[in-house]
Amino acid sequence: MKLKTVLLGVAMLISGPALADSLETLRSEVSRIAETVGEGVGASIAFPGEPPIDLINGDRSFPMMSTVKTLVSMAALDRVSEGEMTLESQITIMEDDLSVMSPVNLTFPQAPTTTTLYNLIWTAIVDSDNTTPNTMMRVMGGPESVEAFVREQGVDEISVARNLNGLFVDVYEFDDFDEVVDFFDEKATEPGGVMGFFIRPIESPLWDDPRDTTTPNAMARLLSGFLAGDVLDEERTAILIDIMEQTRTGKARLQGMLPPGTIVGHKTGTGHDSINDAGWIRLPDGRTMVIAVYNRNTASIEAKEQVIAQIARAAYDWALYAEE
Repeated sequence: MKLKTVLLGVAMLISGPALADSLETLRSEVSRIAETVGEGVGASIAFPGEPPIDLINGDRSFPMMSTVKTLVSMAALDRVSEGEMTLESQITIMEDDLSVMSPVNLTFPQAPTTTTLYNLIWTAIVDSDNTTPNTMMRVMGGPESVEAFVREQGVDEISVARNLNGLFVDVYEFDDFDEVVDFFDEKATEPGGVMGFFIRPIESPLWDDPRDTTTPNAMARLLSGFLAGDVLDEERTAILIDIMEQTRTGKARLQGMLPPGTIVGHKTGTGHDSINDAGWIRLPDGRTMVIAVYNRNTASIEAKEQVIAQIARAAYDWALYAEE
């Protein structure tokens, strides 16, 4: 075994996940990490153009939460490739598109208003805005159009059934989105505010709902094909890669334990029991590794984010130093 591998293994035993020198030991290490939050962790990795590698519960369905915005953005860019829209197309944000926890609402406080398709995609990914994916879904024909796009990529284990507002309604078992707005206005006055509430585990029928879910394997498979250029054309692939590598959310997740300066392209997903991150890591040897980690458990957000970070680091070290 090389000296750098020995030294890294010693360092990781002290500061984080143990070095996995084979896929079998990587899976064992991931299982150990997942046990820190109990049940409800799924993770898969892949390399561009290759099938997913199931690390733990790769075929189990998890709520996508905001990781669906990657799929919405891909579907919109596919429309650009087909000539139906351009990145400069002026898209109208309608009143029914407006959501909660949406940075774009500060820029465009009233609807209807217009902005470019590029701005909708950028804001949905980089700031995890909730209004802009609603707008894109509506313009493309609804959530079912995004699911149809995913099916065209040969991925069957992903469901896209509701827009973000519909998801909020069902999480809290309300009758309409106006009730969600009033509910969040109330939460804004409580200690911790809306986000403090939104990251706490709750009981909800959403956790057993098969709609708007993915398996880690399915998300890794789609991202693997995307990076290989099998999902979008070269120009549109490069655009979304650039946007996803600008993501500002989830710094403690996939990026949390990676070496400083490591480039990560990703989309987070957040909501109560569900804390997720899915994207890719640029390895120092020039390769790119896809990784999708999903949580659905009642541990704290800090514990769930640490699980994501530790799994990402264990997979990163395995990819660089495994001897198989």
